[in-house]
Amino acid sequence: MSEAAANGHLGVIRWLLSNRREGSTSVALWWALMRNHLDVVLFLQIHRPEDFSFLAADCMHYSCMELIELVLHHYADKVDRCEFEVPTWDWRFNEWCAKMNLQRVRGDISSTWWVCESASLRSENVAE
Repeated sequence: MSEAAANGHLGVIRWLLSNRREGSTSVALWWALMRNHLDVVLFLQIHRPEDFSFLAADCMHYSCMELIELVLHHYADKVDRCEFEVPTWDWRFNEWCAKMNLQRVRGDISSTWWVCESASLRSENVAE
């Protein structure tokens, strides 16, 4: 299931969940998040809601804003020190990160890096 999630194969994941019960869906969810497969993340969240946690040094590269919103809304307590890489040109996304109280840690011409401090996260601003 992890391979299917990492590669965004939602049809394969649906088949696996219908026909087989083994497999680590928390690892599958992690891979779907890291590879920016929003449809797979949403499906796994609904059909196999299991405990999930980021590793302390994890980062998400060029994720869509909707995926970061979902992560911060559902897993805010588990993403402490997680870094999010956002395209520098995406001013709307960068402004949103600042509004959420993510901390800007570095940036260059192509990317801006934000780190989540769970204790200072403005969860009231996260979309439901």
